Amino acid sequence: MELAASVITSPDIDESEWVPLQNKFSDSRLDETDGHVFTITQGAAASRLVIRFEGRIDGENAAFSENMSFEKMAALHKQITELYPNETAGINIPTLPIVPSGIWSYLRPLYVDSKLYVELGQYLTALAAKCSVHSVLMVFFADAFSSPSVYEEKWNDLNKKKYLDAQAALQKELDVLLTRCQGTQFKSMAELHDYYDSEDLAICELEKVTEKLQSFQLRPYEDLCELSQRQREEAATKANDETASAPERLEALTEERAHHETFLEAREAVYDATVEHYRGVAERLECRLLRAKEDKEHVSKAWDKRAEGRLVTIENKLNNAIVQLLRVQCQRLTDQKDHALLDMALVEEGPGMEAELEEKENQVYRVQAKLYETQLRLLEEDEHRLRLQVNYVEGSTQAAIQKKLTILPSKASKLRLKLQACREALNTPADKRSIRVGESYSAQFAVQKKEDITKRVEERKNQARIEQRQKAIQRVKEYMEKNPVVEKQLPPRYQKPSQRQDQGHRANRSRQYATPTATPTASRSSSAASITAGVYKKRVQINKHTANKPKAVESSGSSEKLATGPMDAKLQELAAVAKTLSPPPPPPSSLPLPPLPPPAPSLPPPPPPPPVAMTLSTSPS
Repeated sequence: MELAASVITSPDIDESEWVPLQNKFSDSRLDETDGHVFTITQGAAASRLVIRFEGRIDGENAAFSENMSFEKMAALHKQITELYPNETAGINIPTLPIVPSGIWSYLRPLYVDSKLYVELGQYLTALAAKCSVHSVLMVFFADAFSSPSVYEEKWNDLNKKKYLDAQAALQKELDVLLTRCQGTQFKSMAELHDYYDSEDLAICELEKVTEKLQSFQLRPYEDLCELSQRQREEAATKANDETASAPERLEALTEERAHHETFLEAREAVYDATVEHYRGVAERLECRLLRAKEDKEHVSKAWDKRAEGRLVTIENKLNNAIVQLLRVQCQRLTDQKDHALLDMALVEEGPGMEAELEEKENQVYRVQAKLYETQLRLLEEDEHRLRLQVNYVEGSTQAAIQKKLTILPSKASKLRLKLQACREALNTPADKRSIRVGESYSAQFAVQKKEDITKRVEERKNQARIEQRQKAIQRVKEYMEKNPVVEKQLPPRYQKPSQRQDQGHRANRSRQYATPTATPTASRSSSAASITAGVYKKRVQINKHTANKPKAVESSGSSEKLATGPMDAKLQELAAVAKTLSPPPPPPSSLPLPPLPPPAPSLPPPPPPPPVAMTLSTSPS
């Protein structure tokens, strides 16, 4: 589309002031009118008439009005016949009255029959049918189109047209390629691969443009969803504010409902565009898959791995597109079900409440049944996708896919049971249904609801057990810190061998530096004990004997020695024998011998026994 540019008059020209213009005013969006009506009535004076137009242009309501004289009406008829001579051939304007002027307007006032206005309305309707509607509007409502904004192009429409033109060009190129190769007999797989490369390249470019067009179309609706949701939350906050007055809260509640309706409409538009996009992608991939299968049947034995890989790739893409389409449909049905439940909850009490409630309940069941059907189709597509993947993977991945395949049939059987229960409830009268939707949401969710409640109770119990166990452990730790345990010394026979060995080693170490009064251990022999005792006694006697004698001091002064004699020789022999049997005692310098205990006092001799008195009895014989 060739565009011109108009500049807003300003001393400083900025790029943002440039506005794109249409090169042809006959835009299709002005031709898309619906229910247009031309109405003509008398004006302020009999010599003037008012033309009104009401209708929908580009999906929006439009209304124009123009006040003119009969002379101008005749001039406009002449103008449109000159602009569109072929279209206006055979269309004649009704006979217009001659308006008197001057004094004749007072002497002979103008009288117009009401039938003339009806005929003029029919005349304009006929012109709109032969010519384009915007042409009639441009001629007879020139004042309404005098603004330059009528000729301006919207940037969003311009960008959308750019994507649409690119998509149409690529689609045309792909159609030419398919038409040229249709019915062609390829002599070898090399020619077939060349054709496949060309087709894949064209389709790849077409998919890129389609994705960009899809995101461009969804962006305004997504922004509107986000904006309306935020405004709805703000209005809900105001409506729940207890400090606000009653009129303010009522107004906030009305705004909340309006924003909610806007959100639902925008989201519905998003769903429509998304479903349409994935449906088109699935159709194109399905055509590619059919062509590839036909080529495989035609080539048969010459079909190689490269062509087979392309076939599998197309099949996977088709499956993914169908899965995405079904997921969007499931989300859409879920939203519709929630909306129906909300409408059901908002049913007001009155004479026709039961009938309205039953209708809303049936609507919920119908939507729920469609949702179950869509979920079943989604499970079938998932199973098909997994069966395609299991043939091309190995190891742990293949085992995981096999495990998923074993779970899918049980899920499908549960969905079929729920679908059957939903259909039975839908065919059952409302007063004979065992469980109503309004009471417990729906019959098929009763078991799942009970399982969820049981699961939550078990989780709470397990959490309570864990907390009690942690508290008990903490109390035990605190008690052990306050009251430490004293190790109890067990007898040697009840001790472990490692402990006994350590104790024996410690006992031997301590025995070397212990006082001589220590009792020898039971492990020694009786001979060693007697020898040690004899050596100890002799050493004590020597200490007593040499206490008052002078000591021989060596020249170095480092140590002192006792005088030697015949008794010392014997003591040395006994000490050598004791050294071989027991560890040597500590040197006298480090551990001096303690003084001997005083001798026990001698007991006095026992007293003599008392004399026994003997009496001789004399009796007369």
